[in-house]
Amino acid sequence: PSPKRKVYATKDVENAWLDGFWRRGVPCLSYASSSVFMTLAQKYVVVQAPEVKSIFLFFQNAAALLMFIPSSLGWLSRFHIQPYQFWNSTLALEVLPLGVTYSIMLWTSNVALSLLTVPMVSVLKNLGPIAITLVESYTDNAPLSSEVLASMLMLMLGSVVAGYNDLKFDL
Repeated sequence: PSPKRKVYATKDVENAWLDGFWRRGVPCLSYASSSVFMTLAQKYVVVQAPEVKSIFLFFQNAAALLMFIPSSLGWLSRFHIQPYQFWNSTLALEVLPLGVTYSIMLWTSNVALSLLTVPMVSVLKNLGPIAITLVESYTDNAPLSSEVLASMLMLMLGSVVAGYNDLKFDL
């Protein structure tokens, strides 16, 4: 191969890496940082201003309403967000149980944040995927690989260690 081809191949690899980073890395980092920010903000509100716990629900509902306009105009199709109707009674009744369970989850999350430290709440949140994986494996009749079982075991062991250290720590 000629030296020019090597330069192009290197640039192709660099472009592929950058493209992959922008398509996968940036969304993952954005999600992780917003998750950390939301948990810390929620902890602050629960501890410092308990009278405004419902402000999170207000902001989520306001964001959904604000998303309606660009979604209905098709501006969000680039992000694979499909236009949706403003109100559909049949759909509203179908998602009502989801909304109720989500509200219960937010309430219990606020209670947990008022009683526990942020790291402990994060550890407990990490146990959720274990339960989901086990239920999904059971319902799909699909055995879990040894790698998945080892990962779940490490998560559970980490939770036990974190819980023990959190309960043992005292100023």
